[in-house]
Amino acid sequence: SMAAAGGRVVAAFVATTAQRRHGGPSFQGFSSPAGRDAFRPLPGANPLQGTFLARAVSAVAQGPTGYLAVIGQVKSGHGLIVSLLVTGPTDGSAPWRPLTLPVACRANTFGLAVAAAPRGHLALACGGEPAVGNQLKHAYLSATGGRTWKRITSPPMAGYVGALSLTASGTIMLSGGRSAVYI
Repeated sequence: SMAAAGGRVVAAFVATTAQRRHGGPSFQGFSSPAGRDAFRPLPGANPLQGTFLARAVSAVAQGPTGYLAVIGQVKSGHGLIVSLLVTGPTDGSAPWRPLTLPVACRANTFGLAVAAAPRGHLALACGGEPAVGNQLKHAYLSATGGRTWKRITSPPMAGYVGALSLTASGTIMLSGGRSAVYI
């Protein structure tokens, strides 16, 4: 996944099975100035390195701030599915840190999407284990850069959490596989 903002590009990659087998991290975040091939690792972007097997990661950027939304399994704990949201400066000038997700989005999450708008506004959607074209979903909004969350809705069961966008004026759109576009 890649995102660009503020003259920077943030890229996130899930490792291959072979890379993980040889001790590599299960996901990594990188940053480069836009228009250049000068990618460098983002410090602290993988706070669970060695204990976590990522299966999906997406990058979002707004101004000088980036976010990585990750779903994976904890190696110990019988394969518990967990979600992680980390944030930091897109230029990698300071360590990235995890944000606290709403309770409904922390464990047994099979869909996670984040979107950013100016002034620290974030939208977050998460979905539980999918079944026959349906998924229990929750949507949240933060005006504090992800430090606090307010539940705004429970989108309809039909479809899966996939893509989320947030306009500067506050309109949120959610869609995904087998899903309509919810506004």
